[in-house]
Amino acid sequence: MICNKCGKEIADNAGFCSWCGNKVETPNQAVQQPVIQQPQPVSQQSVQQPAQPVVQQPAQPIPQQPVQQPMQTVQPKTSGLSGAQKGIIVGLLLVVVVLLGVVVFSIVGGKGLHDGSRTIMIYVVGSNLETDSGIVSVDLDAIDPGDIDLEKTHILLYTGGTEKWHNFVKNDENGLYILKEDGFEKLESQDKLNMGDSKTLTQFLDYGYDNYKAEKYNLILYDHGGAIDGAIYDDYSNDNLTLEDMSNALKDSKFNEKNKLDAVLFRTCLNGTIEVANVFAPYADYLIGSEEISYGSNYTDVLSFINNVESKDKGSDFGKKFVDSYEEQMDILNPRGSVAQTYSVIDLSKISNVNKELDKFINEIDLEKDFKKVSKIRANLFQYGSDVTSYDMIDLYSFAEQVSKVTDVDADGLIKAIDAAVIYNKTNEDTSHGLSIYFPFKGKVAAKNKFLGVYKELDFSEGYKKFISKYNNMQTANISSYVINLDGNKSEAAKDGTEVSIQLTPEQMDNSATISYLILQKNKEHPNYYYYVYLSNDFDIDENGLVTTKLTNNIPKISDDSNEIFFMKYEKNPKEYYYNAAVVYNLKSTIEDIDDYVASADFYYYRDGDELKLSTAKLRTKDERINGTLVDLEKFNYAEVVFSERRILDDNGNVLPTNEWESSPYINAVKYYPKDTKITFGSLDTKNNEYYCLFLITDVAGNTELSKLIKVGG
Repeated sequence: MICNKCGKEIADNAGFCSWCGNKVETPNQAVQQPVIQQPQPVSQQSVQQPAQPVVQQPAQPIPQQPVQQPMQTVQPKTSGLSGAQKGIIVGLLLVVVVLLGVVVFSIVGGKGLHDGSRTIMIYVVGSNLETDSGIVSVDLDAIDPGDIDLEKTHILLYTGGTEKWHNFVKNDENGLYILKEDGFEKLESQDKLNMGDSKTLTQFLDYGYDNYKAEKYNLILYDHGGAIDGAIYDDYSNDNLTLEDMSNALKDSKFNEKNKLDAVLFRTCLNGTIEVANVFAPYADYLIGSEEISYGSNYTDVLSFINNVESKDKGSDFGKKFVDSYEEQMDILNPRGSVAQTYSVIDLSKISNVNKELDKFINEIDLEKDFKKVSKIRANLFQYGSDVTSYDMIDLYSFAEQVSKVTDVDADGLIKAIDAAVIYNKTNEDTSHGLSIYFPFKGKVAAKNKFLGVYKELDFSEGYKKFISKYNNMQTANISSYVINLDGNKSEAAKDGTEVSIQLTPEQMDNSATISYLILQKNKEHPNYYYYVYLSNDFDIDENGLVTTKLTNNIPKISDDSNEIFFMKYEKNPKEYYYNAAVVYNLKSTIEDIDDYVASADFYYYRDGDELKLSTAKLRTKDERINGTLVDLEKFNYAEVVFSERRILDDNGNVLPTNEWESSPYINAVKYYPKDTKITFGSLDTKNNEYYCLFLITDVAGNTELSKLIKVGG
């Protein structure tokens, strides 16, 4: 008889082929054979045959894997056995071979553990987040060992680079800790090492991998973030982990394409970028990052999400639980949605396709033809870290979508690729889709030079590198072609001070990217010095280029205890919230263990009928880095509002460029109790004060052009 599988001759009454183990059935004879049961969960199974040994199967199911067959097969000796017996033996041997193959695959091809174990490595610099506000201490304290299976979940903490801690961490060393039942226990003290050095990060990664073997490894980077400038700013060395440092740290570590981190979480600002994603794609499965500034406080926490991470959770689940935890925190800190917030989970296996589609999209843009169109889109896109313009980060999806609307370039492939890569995104900013990109526009020359230099070293889209380089060259080389000189423009002001207008020419309209206006109050005692009163991008413009302000009952007014009226500047955003950044606030803290200090703060308001009501406040400390701290003003005694004048005219009465406006030595200050002070809307009191309007227009090259001072009230 011939085996119908391998084609070799076998005994006529054989139930199994003695060569390949195939079960044989003839049309006229169905031979009853013992059934070899497959491995089952929980209970052990055995194959019992007369005069045959019992073959024990494993307790848990093992996924079937392809078995590599040797080039030469050694047949078992079967003399003296019947064909059926030979077939049974061969079949059992094949089962054993499969099981051995699975074991070998698990040991060699996997990480060695498949039991739901996890090692979470937290690499943290507290910076002023901790020194001034104790935010990191609150976050670490929220990790509850009582809610975590510490036998399967190892949580390692590495600290350094921070002037002052408000918990168990010391500032004169780098500390290595592990979470135990009673909290974090120190494993090792080290001399101060630069947390911004790639070798320090590599050392921590390798320590976690070598000493706490697990099925899944997660890395949390905690500190300030700087988009394509990297993250983790060490207070002592003034160094940080650049993208190149991060790449080197991972390349030199024991993590690689065959042994990836399950997820990398940036508890930082602005690191949800395609540039960061490309750095981590070879070494991790998922990236969790924020396109925008990432906020915190000393009375909420985010890292408590770790208490809810389960052994079955993949990197995507790990990321989603963090993003949900961040959203819960922001519901407390930012209940009105006054400040923009974003966080997303990015599947790094999809980034290569985003790169490919980005190259296709960007190579179709004809900058020689569409420079102005592209510039106007870029100027009006939401810019992340808006108060730190040097980073120049925008949403990649929104950029592609808007460019496709005004050019012949098809963005569908890129948009679909981004949608596939960003698997989870929580945001209150409609134009944020989870992945930002660097596009030089508003940044200073030094910042542009620095980041364009960073781009040259990135292993990233060559097409996009060429695009932004060419765009920057066109933007800077043709400045004279786009300049909008407003000196001769006709302007007019209503006598009652309710509106001011300026007439733009068709050429000026063509070169204009953004328009806003500033209302200033003249200091009668100090010539050429003015107070800021009001800033807005809320205006009307007709088809002929006539731009008209909206001043009627739009100026927010505040009365202090002495009934003195003073003003704040504010800027209207698309959500109808009002952002106050007029002055410096001296916040006197009542928080235990937090020193009193002078700080600057931005207050966010929302309009409720005829009043502005406080939504939240963002603290800015002495450090110029993005702080990302939202404060509860009930924890402060008062805010001291400081009105600083600016010298905006030269000796000949001409308006100086904004970067040359000088602060005056004359300062007025008023105590402000945010919860008890009523803010109402009104018009300018032109009878008792002298006000001027200044139009500010950004041209397509990113330069700000100023009009002459226009007296409000005629």
